[in-house]
Amino acid sequence: MSTPEVGARPTRDRAAAEHVLLVADGGLAGIAATRWIAARAATRALDVHLVDVLPPERPGDGDGPGSMRAEAGEAAEQARDLVVQLAPAAAVHAEVVRGDADAAVRDRIGTADLVVVGSNRTPLDVPRLTTSFAGRIAAWSSRPVVVVPRGWEPSSGPVLLAAEGDGSDDRAAAFAAEEAEAAGRQLVVLHAWRLLGLGSVAAAAERSGQEAAARLDEVVRQLQRTHPALRVAPLLEREGPAKALTRLGWGASLVVLGRHAVTRLDRLLQRSVSARAVERPTCPIAVVPNAG
Repeated sequence: MSTPEVGARPTRDRAAAEHVLLVADGGLAGIAATRWIAARAATRALDVHLVDVLPPERPGDGDGPGSMRAEAGEAAEQARDLVVQLAPAAAVHAEVVRGDADAAVRDRIGTADLVVVGSNRTPLDVPRLTTSFAGRIAAWSSRPVVVVPRGWEPSSGPVLLAAEGDGSDDRAAAFAAEEAEAAGRQLVVLHAWRLLGLGSVAAAAERSGQEAAARLDEVVRQLQRTHPALRVAPLLEREGPAKALTRLGWGASLVVLGRHAVTRLDRLLQRSVSARAVERPTCPIAVVPNAG
């Protein structure tokens, strides 16, 4: 069940705008996500749908002053006002929703071009026994999802694309190139690899390194063909992808990952790079599904 919209401002041409679904809760992570969207509005026209999701209604819950619903409405209004203040040209409308947060996003994602959600970054010394809300959305969304860490500040760093180079992340590469062009940033294409060959260690390392370099070169060539004005730099790292992204993400303005299909065993062993990255983001992370 949802409440009426708490505020809206039309733009002159909403059809041409990028439709953004912002899931915010009024906390620090939600504020960071709201500020990220406001900064994004400097480079493109936006139509922002802000949703604040409350737990399912319980007996005794009221709607009066000081109630959870009233406070959520005030938080949604403040988030809307923040976008309006920082991005006057953006269209913004907000609503407060009762019920399951994942279901609320599913119900509203059909018209979105992009989903944005804040993240309270999990400390490294805290075991990750459950998947965060941001992680769940990124795992099933049919639209690109940007996870913004609490405390986010604008960065002049490059856009960092993590590429497998096997054709499975073409949509992520296209998304990253568009983001870098719109922001006037360099696009760094990262391909991280680990030695998995058998037999002679030296020979296996040489073969793996050559194959990784060839994959990276092909991704860079394709991006330069489709985006000739874009500054593209290759980066080959002999390291696990998750570790490389954590280390390099500190200097990036945005990290872009393709979301690949993972098996049940992969999930058990936490092998999904995108899943691990969004749980402890060091900068905004965009997870782009490879189909949908």
